[in-house]
Amino acid sequence: MSKIVVENSSTFQELEKLQERIRRRSYELYLKRGESDGSATDDWLAAEQEIACAPEFLLSEDDRTFKVRIFIPQLGAEDMHVAALPQSLLVCGGSEYRWNENLRFCAPIKAVLEKLDMPAPIDVNAVTATLERGVLQVTAAKQYGSQKEMAAAVAA
Repeated sequence: MSKIVVENSSTFQELEKLQERIRRRSYELYLKRGESDGSATDDWLAAEQEIACAPEFLLSEDDRTFKVRIFIPQLGAEDMHVAALPQSLLVCGGSEYRWNENLRFCAPIKAVLEKLDMPAPIDVNAVTATLERGVLQVTAAKQYGSQKEMAAAVAA
């Protein structure tokens, strides 16, 4: 089992950078087609398919945590990155480029990118991620505003 770096992040810079790459590739496809109008959606979808893939995932929860399992057999732990946000998790990875700490963005040629919106807030300081046999497992503790909230949630 390999541990994955979990970054606490308060921005969507990762998504914005990926969207910019898709936008640029979409424009390249438009130019390649001879700059003819009418296929902008097709260009965008083709660029998105070239650059990013969003694998299926399974989300489960218990009284204190959310658990996410994503099947990603083609990547190793060194290729994966998880960013924890108060309401979601961003999972990115790729085999050609690594997480760039200076740019704070994962920029592989073929990205695995998943934005997982959580049903309730999570504690961004209590998120762990491991990769074992091609399955990424992310565990995120639920965020409670008070001891009373936690007790009520556990009792429910």
